[in-house]
Amino acid sequence: MLKLLMRYILLFVVLYSCNQTSNKSYSNKESIIDSVVNSNNADSVLLNYWKGFDFTNYQQATLPENGEQKFVDFINIFPNSNNLVISQSIDNLYEYASTNLYVQKYFEELSKRYLYDVNSPFYNENYFILFLQCFLKSKTIADESKIRYKILLEIANKNKVGELATDFTYFANNKTYNLYNIKNSFLVLFFYEVGCSYCEESIRILSTNTEFNNLLNSNVSMMAIYPDGDKDLWNKYKEHIPVNWINGIDLKKNIINNGLYDLKASPTIYLLDENKRVILKDTSIEELLQYFQNLKINI
Repeated sequence: MLKLLMRYILLFVVLYSCNQTSNKSYSNKESIIDSVVNSNNADSVLLNYWKGFDFTNYQQATLPENGEQKFVDFINIFPNSNNLVISQSIDNLYEYASTNLYVQKYFEELSKRYLYDVNSPFYNENYFILFLQCFLKSKTIADESKIRYKILLEIANKNKVGELATDFTYFANNKTYNLYNIKNSFLVLFFYEVGCSYCEESIRILSTNTEFNNLLNSNVSMMAIYPDGDKDLWNKYKEHIPVNWINGIDLKKNIINNGLYDLKASPTIYLLDENKRVILKDTSIEELLQYFQNLKINI
């Protein structure tokens, strides 16, 4: 399992955009995930998962092959269970971890790194929300930390998949428009940062993808939105935005200042349906293209 963790960590590093190891190895050890799936006892495993783990020894608990590996296996069981059981298992984890506040903080950071960082292969905002809810009712997490977690929870709950996207105004073609003014079967929101190399690479991939560009001529609108409000910089950057995209700017910086969207990485990409309901949130270029490929939309 340590080898599995090392692969995850390597992938984690490779995936970072504009935004400890051990020599010990395990042999002939069946994956706990396989065991759960095969025995169909995910609920029981989750609820008893952290029993026997030593949270009192910080040095041992925070070794990659101990705490971090165990946490990776833990969150990999989640898809086999339901939110009620998952929430209880998370409560169990932090109740045990509260015996050593340094270890508790370590596991708080693990949850954020693995589940809330869009560059993590385990990124899952819905699961992270369950962790945040646990943190907010904890008796051992400091009030100042809870303030930050409350803000994170409010942000994470915005523009969730299946919900209507938050409307905003933007400036384009010498006029001011609203997001909901755009009428098409699909709308891709592409929040970008000027000078972000990963944004430029994403633009290049989309602009040179023939199938995607065919969709832009039919039932998909693509909007690049610059949320930082610097009109001069936006004007200088216009040549980087394809001519068949809507090129907008939030002149008043409402998106950032009012936290309308969670822009924790550049680019941040959303896919909306014709009613502006969120289909994909904080998605990747690969997932976006795969979605349309699976739909088999033809012009």
